[in-house]
Amino acid sequence: MTNIANFTSRADLSAQENMKVFVSHCRDELALYDWSKYQWKHTRTGKNVATFTRYDVWAANYPSPNDVFLEPFLSQVKAYVRYKQTISESTAMGGASSAAIKILYDAIQVVHEHRTPDLLALDGTVQQKSSEILVERYGEPSVRYRVGAALARIYDFFRGKGILPSLPHWGNPHPRDKPKATRTDPDSLEWQSQRLPTLDQITALADCFARAESLEDQFWSSVIVLLMFAPSRAGELPSLAIDCLIERDGHLYV
Repeated sequence: MTNIANFTSRADLSAQENMKVFVSHCRDELALYDWSKYQWKHTRTGKNVATFTRYDVWAANYPSPNDVFLEPFLSQVKAYVRYKQTISESTAMGGASSAAIKILYDAIQVVHEHRTPDLLALDGTVQQKSSEILVERYGEPSVRYRVGAALARIYDFFRGKGILPSLPHWGNPHPRDKPKATRTDPDSLEWQSQRLPTLDQITALADCFARAESLEDQFWSSVIVLLMFAPSRAGELPSLAIDCLIERDGHLYV
């Protein structure tokens, strides 16, 4: 990332002027994606990164000029997405961020129905309406958490950049939902029982290791046991060395 990507607002400019400079900076100085398109795709993978269409548009993969956000909201969120992805060097905006942007667009239109959609209209009333729309559209707690977090990031960004310095602080009211693997409700316990090996199966693995004659059988039977404790670390297996287990304080470490 080069310094040209960074944007700093000017204290001597108004919010409108700073927003205009920010949009111009992202449109003219940054090169990620084709600004003129309504759908941005990753240049290497071809995967969809962002589609700037309204919530009520069903054919979002083939957007037309009638499907997208109205100006100046359209250019403002394009600038936000291009800037954030340039800084973070990420390859996708994410569904939660997309949902948050659509919620903001609709909330602004409801609260300020007699003016064109503009992020500069973002205030505490719009934040409250956005919270209501979020609850109306998404019932799953984990989705509410992710979209709420995306809304908070947008608020923090424009406040932190000095474009909307007086925007009220908004904390995501939706808590992070615990994963099913650690929850104790009946549905989660049933989900866990369907995926956990039985005691007989675990004992069979120990027998496989005890009876293994070749080095290959010893390796795979021991690896399976290790992955039962940390399945997400399978990518580290090629880097394991011979006799890599170390005992310390009654515990084994790799």
